[in-house]
Amino acid sequence: MPDAQQGYKGRVRVSDDGGTTFIDVSSTGFDLGQTREDLDQSELGSETKSHLAGQSDTSLSVSGHYRPGDAGQVKFRDGYDNNTTLAVQFLYDGVNGDQVDCFISEFSRSAGVDGLVDLSITLVPKSAVTRV
Repeated sequence: MPDAQQGYKGRVRVSDDGGTTFIDVSSTGFDLGQTREDLDQSELGSETKSHLAGQSDTSLSVSGHYRPGDAGQVKFRDGYDNNTTLAVQFLYDGVNGDQVDCFISEFSRSAGVDGLVDLSITLVPKSAVTRV
């Protein structure tokens, strides 16, 4: 059986030129969740439910410590400010993973008196997720 992936090896990369050139984003975590609708096509009189696979959906987010000079975080902020499409790679082992075109729906910073400024970025997919 293959080994599980070690989270600390993961990385996020972003491109604002259609996926030609990617740069790393300073981050501490990411989430790429994929779901598919379950369509119930059962009819009256049937003792067993019948299901169809429906549309898929993807939720995407990146978290980290806010670093104003980080080129990757700047691309996300510019993408949010300018409402542009970005290509984003989520690489689980630092090399292999998934890629998706998306726009930024939220670019949030938060801070407490005794900690670092945290960054939370929410992305909305504009394409299907593909493997890279």
